[in-house]
Amino acid sequence: MAAAAPRDEDGADQPSYIDYETFLAPDFAPAAFANALVVATNNPNDSPLDLATPLSRVLFDAQELDSHLDRVLTRSAVPLLQYTQTQNSASKRIVAELDTQIRSLDDSYRQLEKDVIDKHAEADEVRHVALRLWETLRLGRSVGRRLQRKLPRMRLGLHETPSVHRLMPDACSS
Repeated sequence: MAAAAPRDEDGADQPSYIDYETFLAPDFAPAAFANALVVATNNPNDSPLDLATPLSRVLFDAQELDSHLDRVLTRSAVPLLQYTQTQNSASKRIVAELDTQIRSLDDSYRQLEKDVIDKHAEADEVRHVALRLWETLRLGRSVGRRLQRKLPRMRLGLHETPSVHRLMPDACSS
């Protein structure tokens, strides 16, 4: 990533002693940079280590970067605001389109629910009714078969005349 030197109002490069490439390099290590700065500003033979000079340089660099950022942001305020406004408008259009699509999906789901889920519930209820009717029919046929076997005997007098309530338990057991 190549970093450009600061530019003045006309867009021309301003001379700068700050090495922007060093600060923007992906392998930039602050500790290694500070160590190199201390070693460069001190004599290895001097016993007391001078930290004031490297600190002054770092503070000056920070102030220079701050001034440069202030100039760039002041000069670019209108384009930045226009870009932000454009992005905001685009976001609003996207949200409006998504809202329309979400409403459409909600309507589709409600229709699907009406067409499928509600009809499935009705069909399930009809199935339960049919099962109960089938069970009733099965019991009715069983009672009918039992009565068909008992009635001829009752007509011939072979059997004593049973009451209907005594016939029913026999019919249900067959």
